[in-house]
Amino acid sequence: MTQDHSLALSKLDLTPNLDLTIAHFGARRVLWAAVLALLRPQSSALAGLSELDDHLRRDMGLPPRTTSPPVVPPPSLRGFW
Repeated sequence: MTQDHSLALSKLDLTPNLDLTIAHFGARRVLWAAVLALLRPQSSALAGLSELDDHLRRDMGLPPRTTSPPVVPPPSLRGFW
């Protein structure tokens, strides 16, 4: 039993082919697009995590933004704590 792999999509099928891109747009345009993409400032996806509410951070498995102060027992219970 043989399988027809021509219908199956793989990661290689979805990646852009540089030769086809150069043939379609030209080498100069592709080069300039690559240079500009490298020089463009990259925004970090993690930068927005610092503004999240502690409840959302906990749901995502992140530690809270602010840590609570340590628990100090009252003076009458310091020997038992």
